Amino acid sequence: MNVTEWIKEDRELRNLLEESIEGKMKEERWCYGRLDEFIMMNGGYESSEFKLWFLGELFRLNCFGQYLEVVERDLKRLKWFVKNARGECDKWELAYEKATRMVSIEEVVRMYVNLPLDFSFRRALRCPFHEDKTPSLVAYSKTNSFYCFGCGVGGSCIDFVMLKEDCNFKKAVWKLSNF
Repeated sequence: MNVTEWIKEDRELRNLLEESIEGKMKEERWCYGRLDEFIMMNGGYESSEFKLWFLGELFRLNCFGQYLEVVERDLKRLKWFVKNARGECDKWELAYEKATRMVSIEEVVRMYVNLPLDFSFRRALRCPFHEDKTPSLVAYSKTNSFYCFGCGVGGSCIDFVMLKEDCNFKKAVWKLSNF
């Protein structure tokens, strides 16, 4: 039984999910209240468009802003679970969600690069996209992305598969969703 079936069948789980969404929405409103206070302390909404953008970006860099990003991400994920449980997600949406959220960059790199089992992703490895004498590719698990300091190639798990398989975006998503 998968998560979708559990949510459909278990009333207690559905109620818990709805409570979680309500809690995250309260946290989101609280964060936006702090953003409003921050803007008002620094000239208010009558400021130029650039200043408002700058203040918003500055807010996102402090602890409240980082918290807001986490809350927004969690809220989006919880709403996706509800949409999925209601059967409102199509196959493409499910495949994209799995490719972007469920598959780690380490798993994708291991799929294409022969690495020892005890390899630590805290160090660089040889890039599979160009002739590489010294390790230059780094996988970042926190952002689920990669970057090669040798050839300048970087991106997400989907980008890695597109480059390695020489395929388009849609085929890479399908491949990762079946991983």
